[in-house]
Amino acid sequence: MLRQRRRAFTLIELLVVIAIIAVLIALLLPAVQAAREAARRAQCVNNLKQLGLGMQNYHDIQGSFTFGSRSAPGGVVPPGGSAQWYDDMSWYFSILPFIEQTTVANSVNFNLTVSCPANGTARMTKINTFGCPSDGLETDELPNATFGRIRGNYAVNFGNTDYGQDSAQKDQVTGLAVAFMGAPFSIGKCSNIPLITDGTSNTMMWGEILNPPDSTGWDGPIAETMIAVGGQGFEAWTTPNTRIPDLVTRLCPTIPGPGVRCNPAVLPAGQEGLSYFAARSFHSGVSMWDCATARSGS
Repeated sequence: MLRQRRRAFTLIELLVVIAIIAVLIALLLPAVQAAREAARRAQCVNNLKQLGLGMQNYHDIQGSFTFGSRSAPGGVVPPGGSAQWYDDMSWYFSILPFIEQTTVANSVNFNLTVSCPANGTARMTKINTFGCPSDGLETDELPNATFGRIRGNYAVNFGNTDYGQDSAQKDQVTGLAVAFMGAPFSIGKCSNIPLITDGTSNTMMWGEILNPPDSTGWDGPIAETMIAVGGQGFEAWTTPNTRIPDLVTRLCPTIPGPGVRCNPAVLPAGQEGLSYFAARSFHSGVSMWDCATARSGS
């Protein structure tokens, strides 16, 4: 009786199969990554929608939008923390009840600054609505009762000049002062819809910003959305996704490699309001080189 021999794969055939599988994976991965980024972008848009609805509901009940930040450089601040303007709170805490975060809002003592120990629980509670899935929430400094807080990815519109919203900022090309044209959010005061003369459909409420890289130390006020130091707002002084580093109000440490994360110079006393922060994003359709460079500040 003749036995039928089973034919095995040759080494060449096996290598061909492996090569085909590798090609298929290489073709499939970009599609999977694109689908994931599309989902992250959709979630980011939904976050902005929820924040917009929350701010609108706040306006409907209070008759105005919340303040951009409660205290100004050199101004009087509530007790707690170090009793400095940069320890006070921003719009972040005011809209918590309007985005279904009543429990966190109830833990906030609005009679004290945000950096006081009594508000530590609220500062260190991560709320996903404030973070873009393509970048993510970051914990600033080691969690402690004095300075630990969560950085976010969404900032309110502070206008076309700087954090202080004055006309002292000079154009970098012409050297001429640029007039402040108004903004829906300010320091120490609230605005409402009738005051937005350009119309709400022509005025931005929110912008996306980037968090600094993971760190166990202070990275400057960039993306410091919950306190009054300036990172809770964005300005149109520079274009979105600019390669120009943000100008910050206080000393910002350098990082390894070329460039620095932001301007390393401390502004003179009384000029802390002359800082500016740009809107930036990691989403597809945005120059990733610009975003990555802006994130490192080079």
